[in-house]
Formats: sequence, C-alpha cells, structure tokens
Amino acid sequence: MIWSDMFFRLNSETEDYYRTTPLPQSTIGLVPEGVKLVYWDYYQNDKKAYRDMIRFHKKTPNPIVFAGGSWRWKGYTPSIKTSLDNTALALSSCVEEGVKEAIITAWGDDGSECSFLTVLPVLAELSVFDFLGEPLEDKIDSLLAAVTGDSLDDFITMDLPDMPALKRLHPAYNPSKFLLYQDVLLGEFDLQVKKEYAGNYLRFASSLEEKAKSSKRLGYVYENLAALCRLLSRKADLGLRIRKSYKGKDMAALASIADEIDIIIDDLDIFAKTVKVRWENECRMFGFEVLDGRLGFLKNRILSAKDRILALLNGKIDVIEELEQEILPYDGIEQEVQWNCWLRNISPSL
Repeated sequence: MIWSDMFFRLNSETEDYYRTTPLPQSTIGLVPEGVKLVYWDYYQNDKKAYRDMIRFHKKTPNPIVFAGGSWRWKGYTPSIKTSLDNTALALSSCVEEGVKEAIITAWGDDGSECSFLTVLPVLAELSVFDFLGEPLEDKIDSLLAAVTGDSLDDFITMDLPDMPALKRLHPAYNPSKFLLYQDVLLGEFDLQVKKEYAGNYLRFASSLEEKAKSSKRLGYVYENLAALCRLLSRKADLGLRIRKSYKGKDMAALASIADEIDIIIDDLDIFAKTVKVRWENECRMFGFEVLDGRLGFLKNRILSAKDRILALLNGKIDVIEELEQEILPYDGIEQEVQWNCWLRNISPSL
C-alpha cells in the first residue's frame, strides 16, 4: 500500500496532488506492480473532483483504496459536519467508480488535541453506507444513539468552538486553537478577531455545558469543549482590549483587565483539567506532556502580561514594547486563517 500523492506530485510544477489531468504513462510505469494505491482526500466538496481523481488512479493497473478523513487534527475542535458532507460525496463516487476499499483517517497533527470519539459520526456514516448504499442521516443518527446515547445533532455541536463567526468556513479553519495559544501582548492573530466572538463563545459554552450534563457516555468531551469556549469568551479579544486601553492611555481599563486576568487564569486551569481528563480517558499518558507543557506556557505568558500591565500602572516602566508595534493581518488574511502549528501560534520569533 502506497499513498499515491508521491506519484501525482511528480508531474506538477507546484507539487499539487489534486489534478485536472491524468498521469502520464512515464509516471504510471514507476508505480510498483501489485501495490495498492491510496487516494486520500478530505477536502473536496465537489463530487466531480472525487470522481476525476478516482478515474486518474484507474489509469494505473494497481488496486485503489480511498482514504477519507474525520477532521480531528486541527486543534481541540473537530469538523464533524464538513467531514460527513465530504465523506458522503467521496463514498458515492467510490461506489459509482467501482472502488472496493475505503478507510477513514483520524490524524493527530500537532499534539492530537482533539478527542478520538469525535470520529464516531463519520464511522457511523461509513457503516450505514456499507450496509445501505447511501448515507441516510436518520440511520446515522439511530446508530450513534444506540452506541453512545447521543444524537447526530449532539455530536455536531462539538464543531462550535471553530464557528465564532457563526458560519462554516474551510474545514481546517481553527480559531479555537490560534486564539487559545496566541500571546496576548504580541497579538499575532488579533486582526482575525471580530467583536461578536466573545459573546458567541459564551453562548457556545452554555450549549456545550448542557450537552455535557445530558450525555450518557461523552460528557467529558463536551466539558472539554465547553471549558475551551468559556476561556475564549474572555481571552479571544483580550489582546485587542489590552491594546485599545494602552493606546488610549486608559489606565482604569488596564487596571480592570489586570484584575480580569485572574478570572482568565481560573478558566485556563479548569480547561487544563478537562484536557487531562480527556487524555486519561482515551490515551496512554505518553504525549500528554506536550499539551500539559503548552498550557503551562500559556498560563505563564498571560501572568507575564499582567505583570507588565501592573509595572506600567505602578510607574516601573514607561511603555509596553509589544503594544507599541502596529499589528497586521496574519499572512495578510483578514479572517479565514488556517494555522495548526503551536510553535507558530505562540510567537513569530520561532
């Protein structure tokens, strides 16, 4: 079994995998005989794109395996609804084109922060499709309810932390990660924050807390995401509020923010505990040190910001250097940033 992008990228000047033209015979001849070619795709929302890629693979004499994905690799939050929609298109294309084997991936990029159980809806979809030949939503819902006690709609609320704009963007869009980890003084992602995000996150927290109370088996997953939203209801725009108060020389507002940071630290401690519970329920402890360390780093940086604010208020320093700098949209993008790298989330100096 070989993932096929290594061959498809050979004939692309930009090293793109997803093509609009078939492979040349010279490249087809490089594919080892008898090896299964894995066509992997979690991105397309166009059935024709899946069908075309499958047909390009069929130009080789090799067996084809399709690998879809349940998006749990972009932070603490999944993209369940998009995963379901894309998988339905992909599987129907596989059936129409005679692909006999399909798998679902559940990668854990950059720390495996998201619960493994968020993949259950896509696995249910795959099961229903296998038995009935189409992804009937009521059957997926019934299967999830029988296995977990939660409905499909319950599961889809797990997507909320990455929907502060109240709409679905690219499945890799992950504000709940970059707004969690970004430094409150550097403001690397501050221009991606909209004024309604704080209130939306607070409402998301309440919704997810209710799901945690009613869920029979997955309460700890909802609690983890609810705690994340409650933390982001204060932290998402914290850097903007600090910067606005500093630029406006509003010392009373800065003093109030310094007090608020104590509440944010409490929210962060609660979130960190839910992260530990989630990990202990699903994983061996190896790897938890990564998330534990990241959240400890975040806590220390927020406390450092408070110290700097207090130093300014007490006359120990005249300026906060980071706040003197103009901030720009990350990568020149106004909103739909997709960045799943903790090192780049925390500082441009790394």
